[in-house]
Amino acid sequence: MIPQRIYIFCFFLSGVAGLVYQVAWVRALSLVFGNTVYAVSMVVAGFLAGLALGSFFWGKKVDGEKRPLSIYVKLEAGIALFSILVTFLIYIVDDTIASMMTPESIASGGWQALRFIIIFLILIIPTTLMGGTLPVMSKFLTTSVEKIGFSIGSLYAFNTYGGMAGAFLSGFLLLPLLGLWGTVLVAVALNLFIAAILWGPSTKEHTLEEDIPEGKKKKKKNKKKTDEEALGKGESARAKYSPALALTFIALSGFSALAFEVLWTRAFVVSFKSTVYLFSNLLTVFLLGMALGSHVFRSHLDKLKDPLKLFGLTQVGIAVFGMASVLFFAYSHSMALGLSGMFSHMSFGKDIFLMFLLMLGAFLIPTFLMGVAYPVMCRIAMDSLDTLGARAGSVYSVGTIGGIIGSLSAGFFMLPALGLQNSLFVVSGIALLTGYAALLNSESRKSVSWVFSSSAFLSLLLFVGLSISDVNIGIGSVGAGKVVMAREGVMGTVKITQKREGGPKTLLVNNYQLATGGDVAVRFGHVPLIIKPDTKDVLLISLGSGITASSISAHPVDRIDCVEIVPELLDVQPYFKKDNHGVIADPRFHLYFWDGRNFVKVAKRKYDMVISDLFQPDSAGVGSLYTFEHFSNVKAKLKKGGAMAQWLPLYQLSPENLKVIMRTFAEVFEYVSVRNGDINSELPTLLLMGSSEPFSIRPDQLANTLSSPKVREDMIESNDPLSFLSFYVMGRDGVMKFTAGAAINTDNMPVVEYTAPKNLWQRRINAVENFKAMINVREQ
Repeated sequence: MIPQRIYIFCFFLSGVAGLVYQVAWVRALSLVFGNTVYAVSMVVAGFLAGLALGSFFWGKKVDGEKRPLSIYVKLEAGIALFSILVTFLIYIVDDTIASMMTPESIASGGWQALRFIIIFLILIIPTTLMGGTLPVMSKFLTTSVEKIGFSIGSLYAFNTYGGMAGAFLSGFLLLPLLGLWGTVLVAVALNLFIAAILWGPSTKEHTLEEDIPEGKKKKKKNKKKTDEEALGKGESARAKYSPALALTFIALSGFSALAFEVLWTRAFVVSFKSTVYLFSNLLTVFLLGMALGSHVFRSHLDKLKDPLKLFGLTQVGIAVFGMASVLFFAYSHSMALGLSGMFSHMSFGKDIFLMFLLMLGAFLIPTFLMGVAYPVMCRIAMDSLDTLGARAGSVYSVGTIGGIIGSLSAGFFMLPALGLQNSLFVVSGIALLTGYAALLNSESRKSVSWVFSSSAFLSLLLFVGLSISDVNIGIGSVGAGKVVMAREGVMGTVKITQKREGGPKTLLVNNYQLATGGDVAVRFGHVPLIIKPDTKDVLLISLGSGITASSISAHPVDRIDCVEIVPELLDVQPYFKKDNHGVIADPRFHLYFWDGRNFVKVAKRKYDMVISDLFQPDSAGVGSLYTFEHFSNVKAKLKKGGAMAQWLPLYQLSPENLKVIMRTFAEVFEYVSVRNGDINSELPTLLLMGSSEPFSIRPDQLANTLSSPKVREDMIESNDPLSFLSFYVMGRDGVMKFTAGAAINTDNMPVVEYTAPKNLWQRRINAVENFKAMINVREQ
């Protein structure tokens, strides 16, 4: 006899593995399909669709099996095997998918649908196997109708605890230390370990030893016999609601839960730094709340005479806290500053801890209430052990489908149409109406009349109060000066501020300063084209304020392709017309909205020059623009003699990260030229130029290019062309010597993305150190 806690522990490990796979595959597939909200949402939807299909199919199948544990063991072993194959497949289909896409169709609705189908087909086998684990294990462990709530609540709770652990481990330890493949193999090992532990018991009939005191086992046996006698009549006397009602409510609950997750994630991104660790923290806290909710309520579900009333109350609570979350985010920045005052200085660990506290305050209670939905709906929908698997699978499947619709609706429709704040109000309203409908359909509505009046009053008060105030959490904190323009979009919030009337305007995306009128960005287009004046076709990755694109247009180029991930930046161009000279109206200029890395892969055109603007390396997803694979993709799209210009923000890179990027770049290009971008020691920049052919600057061409009126206006070297040469630091040999021993940043080992956020509080020190390093290694 095996104690029940062993099976629960195995199911906990299964939850760990499941989330590890999800995090790893979302990361891998976002590199294949693009790192936009649309692409990532499709990846997550494809993953969840597989789970929904699996829970429905295996739930029905297990009801006719005498040994459900043997099916569970096969599911775990199958997950391990096919997860390895799927990870290989993701890399194999990368080039094939890129060949199918074009820059013109990459964001079209037809391709979005095709993307979902391809992702679903890639993931279908392992995800359907994962989806079957919950109904199959529920069938095995539930031995009495009177214990449906406790058994399924326990399984759901500990599986979700496992998911929480998987989210934390994959984000904070596995991916940074082992890379993507190592992370997947850890999950594979967990699945195989579970299968090995349970293989013996699954081969024979056995008695489940429940974790109850010895003196109560005899009594429990008699209880079980009573249940079996009751079930022999074909139905439970406790059945009060139709399964269709339970499925309707679980779908609505799933819709609200996943929509809230998308919107709360966006709220934290707008308010705080969008690092890869913020997402890991958020997912960890979200799953923690749900696990705690199902864990705490599991012992009470079977005792409830009217479980639908509990569901209704929890949905009303979720709605009210969803409304209140708008108020929380309105003051979250101030709260963060207050909490940070507890420390004499900030560090990476302290920042993670503060984010964890803020997230607990933001949505621990509503996620705690969300954790009740699945076990309570299983309790309502089931009236016989004979159909337990099918009912458990159906409830999970329909709830997951509701979640898919909720997440896609929030990201694709609500955010662009309504904005973050109003979207939270809408989802809260849906949760509130779901709760009211559940309460109205419950058996007993005694003692709940106050719920209708109080929740309606609180919700109305919050909605009206916040609507007529100046609060708009989608815009984020304003800071000094006034807001000239603000737009909320799917990919981010774009804002222009001005400290004084007539002064320079500053462009911010998700509260990160992207550009300022008259700043150094004008050099980012000029310098590469001064080095290669024969350039005709240019690809610029990042539009920003349009200043860099404008400086490129000052040269005799034939075509400028520009790819930008935030569509709302098109709206800011008129505000910087003095600096960008209306470049978007230039007939040579062609603008595409997508992820720059993915655009490079699918582009059919080849270029003389690819200019990669400054990218904040500590932002989530940006590290993929500094990888060996991306630099190789760019190299493949260069014409003979073409070059890549990669600008680096030395003030945002640690000395170690700087060496990693430089080493990675030099491993791709046969010839490298490193130049200081300017003479600013506080915000220094660095240019890496890479090509398959050597660089040469002819003095006559240099003087001719710098004498051009538009170039002369922007470049301080115009009066002394030879001073332009003084910005040179070193070539490829110098880079290899300077970066000896540095790691290579790859898709599999994303060093930059996971180490850069740890240096956020060392920027001033890093800027000076990197500036000095470039002086010390400068070749004479």
